[in-house]
Amino acid sequence: MKKNILLLSGGCDSVYLLHHFKKTNFDFIYFIYGQKYYKQEQLVIEKIEKEYGKVVEYIDLGKLETKENGFVLGRNLYFLIEVAKKYPEATIWIGTNKDDTFGDNNVRFYKKAVFVVNKSFGSKIKIKLPLKDTP
Repeated sequence: MKKNILLLSGGCDSVYLLHHFKKTNFDFIYFIYGQKYYKQEQLVIEKIEKEYGKVVEYIDLGKLETKENGFVLGRNLYFLIEVAKKYPEATIWIGTNKDDTFGDNNVRFYKKAVFVVNKSFGSKIKIKLPLKDTP
């Protein structure tokens, strides 16, 4: 099923993408993984649901391990895998920006991860990173 899926975090980057590309017919996914700002993010997600008249799909990954520096191990790879399993032909929009410095938040990582996920799951997902150089 071909879809444009926007991964919403409730943070400024994904909300910016939503408003900047509002003419795109997005489905929304929000991942729960034990994040520190879950309650604050929920307030933003609820506002988005009301404003856009769409229900945000929640996917619970359980509590992922977080390092002292805030890096959540495997987070972005888990996101890609879960979307590929459920929506194998989706285009996934992610609001990671040029200032994100974690090892799994760069164009090179996403190119390789999409390749591996597609080979592993027989999917054909694509990725859009408009706040970075798109792979």
